[in-house]
Amino acid sequence: MDINVIQPYIRSANCFPWKWDNTRYTIACDARLFYVVCGRGTILIEGMKYNLAQGAAVLFQAGTRYMIQKSPEDTLEVICICFDFTFAHSKSKDPLPIYHEMNFHQSYITERFDNEIFERPLFFSNLAYCKNDLLEILGEQKTRMIFFEGKVSSVFKNVIISMARQITAGDNSMETVEKIIQFINTYYGEELNNQAIAAEFHYHPYYLSRLIKNATGLPLHKYIMNCRIDAAMKLLVSTDLSLEEIALRIGFKNQSHFSECFRKKTKKSPSEFRNQFV
Repeated sequence: MDINVIQPYIRSANCFPWKWDNTRYTIACDARLFYVVCGRGTILIEGMKYNLAQGAAVLFQAGTRYMIQKSPEDTLEVICICFDFTFAHSKSKDPLPIYHEMNFHQSYITERFDNEIFERPLFFSNLAYCKNDLLEILGEQKTRMIFFEGKVSSVFKNVIISMARQITAGDNSMETVEKIIQFINTYYGEELNNQAIAAEFHYHPYYLSRLIKNATGLPLHKYIMNCRIDAAMKLLVSTDLSLEEIALRIGFKNQSHFSECFRKKTKKSPSEFRNQFV
């Protein structure tokens, strides 16, 4: 279907702190856009893990499995827009329920937009240039002045088109970035560095690092470090493993280096961080 025929129907638009620490996939009946206002967390979409930080955004179609988790020490505030790509089901004006995976049936889906750009989730590490449009949508949905549905549809179409253009312009590089991020999230506990990852994906280390920095805002080595520290925070809160065991598990050669890097990022020692949750 031609992307030019998109006329999004927004069923609801809200901004709220994410309070749920999901451990199971949920599935929505309509499409979703999440935009991170502040805080940090992760979202798993059909087995792919993406790191969420301020300015990040993700859009996916109805019937997609997803799971959002905020960082243990941080507040995650998001804008959530629930929508269809057309007005075909606009009679369903109330927010639609979400379901756990085992309770969901394909017949619950309002619609799926048949276009190759939207066949997979669209993830952006920085979509801050669309924030004002999203805030305008929130304002219109709240005041509900005359013709607001047409206004928010027009504004949101601009957002969707901007996302599609960005994906289309950098489709190959974005696909590579997604694979690299998945690789790092899987193997951060091993000896990873620019050269090792570049060899895995058959790229020059400089080019690879530039790809990651353009997508995440961080040099590759810092992105790897963030993954390791995020994993450490979860282990400190959810297990009784010693600091040395955690250090080795997440890819550090010794506890001393781990503690130094942990404090540099969190301003606390690993023990101080753990004791907050005792």
